[in-house]
Amino acid sequence: MRRTVVQSRIRGVVLPTVLWVTVLTIVIASNYASEVQINTRATDNIKSAMTLKYDATSGVYLAIQKLLANNSNQEFLLNYTINNNSVNIQTVSELQKTSLNDADNRQLYEAFINAGVEREQAERLADRVIDWRDPDSSALLLGMEDNGYRDQGKFYGAKDKRFEDLVELLLIDEIQPEVFQDLADFFTLYGKSSGKLFSISSTANSSDGTKHYQIRAIVHLTFQSNQPYRILKWHYNQG
Repeated sequence: MRRTVVQSRIRGVVLPTVLWVTVLTIVIASNYASEVQINTRATDNIKSAMTLKYDATSGVYLAIQKLLANNSNQEFLLNYTINNNSVNIQTVSELQKTSLNDADNRQLYEAFINAGVEREQAERLADRVIDWRDPDSSALLLGMEDNGYRDQGKFYGAKDKRFEDLVELLLIDEIQPEVFQDLADFFTLYGKSSGKLFSISSTANSSDGTKHYQIRAIVHLTFQSNQPYRILKWHYNQG
């Protein structure tokens, strides 16, 4: 009788313990499975992004190949399917754009207008581009030099040197990111004497249309046997 009572008590202790161990095991297994799923999705996303990046890069080189084959200042649109992803490619002559480093006030104003900027703002931005690049400290009528930037709470002043990258436009007062996206198609860093320069935009879109990766490259065509082209700049934009 006593043994039966002891055994019953042991079972009374062991059974809840076994249940707790079972529940704990299920929780751990569920968390592990969830973590595995998250890690798998993260790995798939990284793989997808890298594939799109390589596909967009391939589009740039396909465009260069076509430009070299044509041996002319031809602009064109292309579409390829690479790794089941759609790659859209556009080439534009850089020399048809307005040079941030060489254009005068009127040319800058007209480029801003063509980019969709309102007239009053276009006048201000034209002056501010010139003040940004010229070496003096005297602001134009609607421009801005060092003191103007500091009055706006910025920690920097006018560069007083030539533009080295289009993204410098974002440092100029009143040019917001949404405005900058429209300006990139109208301005260049290069002058008319720079040779055959092309802007190549290559966008790889995933087969389900949910992801894309865009690359912009500035290419100088030399047509020399040892180096027929040079890629001057790369810009990457994952979406």
